[in-house]
Amino acid sequence: MRPRYCTTADKENEALVGLQIRRKLSAGFALYMNNDPHGLDLWIADTKGDCVAEIEVKTRGHVFGTYPDLTISTKKIEKIRQAEGRGFLFIAYEDALYWVEITEERFESQMGGRTRDQRDQWDIEMMDHIPTAAFTKWDETKEFSL
Repeated sequence: MRPRYCTTADKENEALVGLQIRRKLSAGFALYMNNDPHGLDLWIADTKGDCVAEIEVKTRGHVFGTYPDLTISTKKIEKIRQAEGRGFLFIAYEDALYWVEITEERFESQMGGRTRDQRDQWDIEMMDHIPTAAFTKWDETKEFSL
C-alpha cells in the first residue's frame, strides 16, 4: 500500500488557515473542515447550508516568490475544478497566505513528483505549474466574499 502524506501538522495548518478565512467570510456564510481524506480540506456553506465553495490548503516551507510558480498535482487541480460551487487553492507560505480561484483556465503541466524528498519512487505524476502572478495575497483587512 502506498503511504499517505497527510500529517497531524497538515491538519493543524488547515485549521489555522480555516480560522483566517472564517474571520473574513461575508455575513451569512459558514466554513467547515472536511473529514473525508479523499476530499478537499474545507468547504463553505450559505445560509441554507448548501455548499457554495470548496478549498484545498497547502503549505510551503519557503517565502512567496522563491520560485516562479507553484507546482501541484494535476489530479489535485482537477479535483478543485470539480468542487461543488467555486474551488479555491490556499497556500500558506512562510511569510504570508496566498490564494487563487481555480477555474477552467489550464496551466502548464509536466511530469514530476517528490521522489527525492519523500523517497517514494511511485510518486511521479503530471504536475501543474501555477504562476505566482495568479495568486492573491490574503488581506486581513478585506472581507472574503463569494
